[in-house]
Amino acid sequence: MIKNTNSIAPSHTLFEQLNSIQDPRKKRGVRHNFHSILKLVILGFTSRLICIEHIVEFAKEHWNQLKEQLGFTRDAPPDATTIGRVLKNIDRQELEKVFQRWVSTKVKGIDMSASVDGKALRNICDGNGNPLFMVNVFAHDIQIALAQEEIPEKKGESTTFRKMLKSLFETYPGLRLLTGDAGFTGRDLCREINHLGRHYLVQIKGNQKNVQEVLKLHFDQERERREADAQSTEKKSKRSDNST
Repeated sequence: MIKNTNSIAPSHTLFEQLNSIQDPRKKRGVRHNFHSILKLVILGFTSRLICIEHIVEFAKEHWNQLKEQLGFTRDAPPDATTIGRVLKNIDRQELEKVFQRWVSTKVKGIDMSASVDGKALRNICDGNGNPLFMVNVFAHDIQIALAQEEIPEKKGESTTFRKMLKSLFETYPGLRLLTGDAGFTGRDLCREINHLGRHYLVQIKGNQKNVQEVLKLHFDQERERREADAQSTEKKSKRSDNST
């Protein structure tokens, strides 16, 4: 049985947030509601159905339960071609903002850290057949992807992520620490994170000798300056005077 989402506060539901996305299709010849199709696809994804054809079969099997709940009016669900056409023309950035707004309501008031990494999307290409590369921000403690952004051609992960920072921290005020691999050690990026009042922890590769030497010197000096947090004493075993 599909749960009636009307019993949940509308401003906090993903389905309600989806209604703000503009339908990219022309009105002529439209048979199925745009937002209903999006809701069906998301329901399929959350049911581990990543193929459009499988989502359609799922919808056919449960159409009596899904039709009214998702806002459809026709006697049969949309076919795979219709769903594919909708997904192809949707504004990805607009959809991303909708998900961020929804996720932000779920993590409101929570202090958290997140890791950032570059990802290549499997079996997903642009209009020219090139694979899509994304910057992904994932909060491990709460197991939620906070944001993702496509890496433009001839742009790197660090440059793309730097442009995301201000919006990311405004959306998630509780995001305090960012971690990343050597691809995110750019000086400008790290300075911007600090400038926005957050912290970072990134890896340094072995081939970055100058950076490694500076870091080692800094930590060595800090270690000598600070007092030990704890002291250990060595216990010497007492040997018995009695010999056998």
